[in-house]
Amino acid sequence: LARDVKPDVVHLSNVLLLGLAKTIREATGASLVVTLSGEDLFISQLPEPYQHKVKELLVQRAGDVDRFIALNQPYADRMQEILGCQEDRIMVIPHGIDPEGFPDDPPDLIARRTSRGDRRVIGYLARACPEKGLDQVIQATARLVERGMNVELVAAGATIAAEEDYLSSCHALAQEVGIADRFFWRGQIDRSEKINLLKEIDVFAMPTPVPEAKGIPVIEAMAAGVPVVASASGAFPELLGIHETAPAGDVHIPGDITDLARCLEEMLWNETRAVDCGMAGHARVKKHYQSHHMAAAHESLYEDVRR
Repeated sequence: LARDVKPDVVHLSNVLLLGLAKTIREATGASLVVTLSGEDLFISQLPEPYQHKVKELLVQRAGDVDRFIALNQPYADRMQEILGCQEDRIMVIPHGIDPEGFPDDPPDLIARRTSRGDRRVIGYLARACPEKGLDQVIQATARLVERGMNVELVAAGATIAAEEDYLSSCHALAQEVGIADRFFWRGQIDRSEKINLLKEIDVFAMPTPVPEAKGIPVIEAMAAGVPVVASASGAFPELLGIHETAPAGDVHIPGDITDLARCLEEMLWNETRAVDCGMAGHARVKKHYQSHHMAAAHESLYEDVRR
């Protein structure tokens, strides 16, 4: 790296690589940038005394870095506490997605719904793991069905070997609550299949019980013009613009199935609100969350920190 590349800036992908920062700086003379991308969850799951030792080392090594990057302000605040650094050491650069394949204009959600009669479809895109809340959206879907609503849940995402038992438990849960014939798990899908799934659904659900650091699936749902219901923690309120005049969806109390079902019901049957949220989300992605926005912000940061 020092001999062949001679970098001006070295960008490490996550804070768990912080132990390399000092060595890289001394060998190359480069400035160091580190992205913060959900490491707090991994750290919180470490047993003691290792969790405490890792936190101590992060505080010690944070001084070897010129700038940290968080994908949203709530996560910047969270990691500032863990790293013990000054607020101006962490820059917020929102995630940006490639708009290729997503609609240039918001879809006609009312026509989509009318084509199916009274049937409504909830969508979910994420790993099948407890941290993403697939079991919670299954339970919320069942609550809606119990109230006489014609609702289905279409879900997809990666499943690693360690999470296969959880996915099996989700299928068992769907059977137990009486919606096995309304729960469709498509497994890992590619980009085009993901965009097609977003064209099928009426609302996107992301009920993570723990604060989310990134929230890329929510950005993708907004890019597809689909209203979103997500937990009221982590990245989601900021991504959705919940406190702005034109939010892209609604948030529910984290871990509260009743509140999740309430929000989903409102978004599924209040067509005016669903259309408004879908249009707002589509506009938010065009304004804030495309890949060229993210690239330009990184380029500006690199120019700022280079020695």
